[in-house]
Amino acid sequence: MKKRIFLLCCVVGIMMPTAVYGQDVPVTNAAVEQSNMYEGTIVQLRNDTGRCYYLTQQAAVADFLTEWKNVWLTGKPAELSYGYDRYGFYVLSDEQADHQDVQYVVYPNQNILSRITYTKDKISGQTVDIQSEYMEISSETMQSIVIKLETIEETYYPYDVMLYIRDIRGLPVEYADINKLGIFLNSYLHVFQNAFIDANGTLKISLEDWNTIFATQYGNTKNLVYQNGTIKNNALSTNISCQNINGKVYIPLRDAVNHFGHLSMEWDKQMRKAVIEDIGFSVE
Repeated sequence: MKKRIFLLCCVVGIMMPTAVYGQDVPVTNAAVEQSNMYEGTIVQLRNDTGRCYYLTQQAAVADFLTEWKNVWLTGKPAELSYGYDRYGFYVLSDEQADHQDVQYVVYPNQNILSRITYTKDKISGQTVDIQSEYMEISSETMQSIVIKLETIEETYYPYDVMLYIRDIRGLPVEYADINKLGIFLNSYLHVFQNAFIDANGTLKISLEDWNTIFATQYGNTKNLVYQNGTIKNNALSTNISCQNINGKVYIPLRDAVNHFGHLSMEWDKQMRKAVIEDIGFSVE
């Protein structure tokens, strides 16, 4: 069963003491070299204040994990003298091999990195084994990692934004869908199947996407069709522009939203999602 985004900050807080003092095993660089870079991968970062952040863009995740692996391989096996950490992060994915979760922990005051592997029972999903590995690195390298982590705090999704994506209606969201173009329609998340942002920064979606998404809440009252080069709403012509690309018709999302006076749209650049709310019909 695919993993979903849940209240992982709580999980991190509960599991950290066990993880720090879990079973020590020899460091195996071969295990570190195994790829964790699945489609839809997310890095969840927790700092020493308990605040959570998410690194979601695939290129940024790949860069982050590659840097971590390279730093790990330059270190030497170590033991942890005490358990005060400043940063911990998980690599989250819709698919994880061998029913394992991996937590990464940074101990700046000791110049130590840690990998903690949680092996889960294939049937119950309960953790059945915890193995910890520690690697000592130079103080200069540690400083570079800390700077990178602090930059993430300033740049990427804070926890409450991710909660909005995941939990506004209590509906689970696939990790792979987080960065796809889509909309929140009255707080429900919909991911576009056919959409793009053109050279002018205009978000255009297919008629199929529009009709499928809006039918879920409005039936066919918002249905749009393409006839003789124009867009019509229930047989009535509109001023919504359109573009025919290889037989598929696209419309500017904002133009379509503005056609219906009771809808309001904002664009969230960080989430790459349009936020559309039904503000009701205005009365003059």
